[in-house]
Amino acid sequence: MEELSEQGIKAARYDKFLIMDSDGSHNPIYIPDIYKKFVKGADVVIGSRYVKGGKTNDSKVSIIMSHILNFVFRIITGIKAKDISTDFRMYDTKQLKAVKLTCQNYDILQEVLLKMKINNRKLVVKETPIVFEKRLYGESKRQLFKFILGYVKTLFMLIGVRINASFNKNRQK
Repeated sequence: MEELSEQGIKAARYDKFLIMDSDGSHNPIYIPDIYKKFVKGADVVIGSRYVKGGKTNDSKVSIIMSHILNFVFRIITGIKAKDISTDFRMYDTKQLKAVKLTCQNYDILQEVLLKMKINNRKLVVKETPIVFEKRLYGESKRQLFKFILGYVKTLFMLIGVRINASFNKNRQK
């Protein structure tokens, strides 16, 4: 699954919501580790390429772009996770359903985290190491120029969301 969809979230019936790529790049052997971290007190657990023990088999250019993207999103969201751009995650379904989404592509991942954090200031995000494999099935739908433009647009949208949330919080005091 390359993106979360509102339909999938609305249809969720259990207290945990797991997403992962269906192209073979996310190995299901890591699901038990993600689950164990989740039940030990997390609202979100990320299967991370960039924590100790994690690894990615992407190209060097993709790795550099990913590190830059994750750095920028850590600043904007205020979430200290090292791999904010991956979609191998387990969420608390109730908190996930409380988020109103506007993004349509890969950038939805960061929108979800920021809005969950706005709704729950004590949001607990944990990471567990995974090995991100090269795609086994299908072809990437990502077009580099559109991908970059989409993320730039999302950066500004998320900055606005965070400023608006801060403004509303201060007004309520």
